[in-house]
Amino acid sequence: MHKEPWQNYYMNGQPVDAPYVQGTPMPDGQQIGVATIFLWRQNEGGGGQQVLLQTRNENLRLWPGYLDVSAAGHLDFGEQPLEAALREMHEELGLEISADDLAFIGTLPLINSWPTPPEPELHFVYAYKIEKDLQTSFSDQEVTAVDWYNINDVIHAVKDGHLKLAKADSPLFDFSLLAIKKLAI
Repeated sequence: MHKEPWQNYYMNGQPVDAPYVQGTPMPDGQQIGVATIFLWRQNEGGGGQQVLLQTRNENLRLWPGYLDVSAAGHLDFGEQPLEAALREMHEELGLEISADDLAFIGTLPLINSWPTPPEPELHFVYAYKIEKDLQTSFSDQEVTAVDWYNINDVIHAVKDGHLKLAKADSPLFDFSLLAIKKLAI
């Protein structure tokens, strides 16, 4: 599980040299650092790529029961984004992977519309291509299941709502999934 305090960033992407404690007012001109990871594979039946989405536990305060990114979480104070990505893969999915296997997609500033008041976030987005069978475990109680979804279906779901996606009103899915489609070329 995540421990406080968190690493914040200035709006120019530079890390703040003082910790941010969850529940305190967000300092003006700062945003919370978030490591976001999308696991993907070539569709086994052909026809594009698939992305692994987690089903969030029904007991969570944020987005209970919704489909969400493969793994994500706030950066601990002083933690590098890549370190946080590897930690979150282990905490949420039980996966131990090499940093060399993660492809950095980019950074994306977003406004998290929940909780209230909205919080600015800076997402450090990574992709991990799955080449073999995947063995996940959910020891931290955040995730109850994972499943593969066609990337194009998820992109359309962001627009039309036919999947119950966490943060579906944000460009996070479009940004990340379009980048993964380019990686697959």
